[in-house]
Amino acid sequence: MQSNDPIQVVLAFVDAINAQDLKRLDNITNEDFRLIDATGKMFHGRAKTRNAWSKLFDMFPDYEISTSEIVSEDNLIFMIGTVSGTHAVLGTLLSTNRRSISAAWRVKVEKDKVSEWQIYADDSKVKQIIVETKKHSRRTSRDKRHPPPEVS
Repeated sequence: MQSNDPIQVVLAFVDAINAQDLKRLDNITNEDFRLIDATGKMFHGRAKTRNAWSKLFDMFPDYEISTSEIVSEDNLIFMIGTVSGTHAVLGTLLSTNRRSISAAWRVKVEKDKVSEWQIYADDSKVKQIIVETKKHSRRTSRDKRHPPPEVS
């Protein structure tokens, strides 16, 4: 990507996230890339961040970022918007598992590459749906192993 505009670099990164394109994400980040999730957990380096993105996309196959405001200060970009997605349960997307939450991002761009991506969001609703679907998955799995006795 040939660009000197950090905002364009970040928008390309958002497009890669929305397309769940791990190769493009790798190409837009530098080798020392840092991903900081909403809990404050940091993933450092392309291999670890690629794994984190992959797990997120597996959990939320329709994960999407939508921005409403973008502000830049030199190589720092600040965005406000929403993140949405449906938590997959056994490969199935149920509308009851769809969440959309407000979010803000702080992104650092160096030499036309994203060097740091940090999301700020209250992901408690997302965690709640993950816990609920795990409980449901365990019950469903257990029920398949031990079906109720047939009534004659």
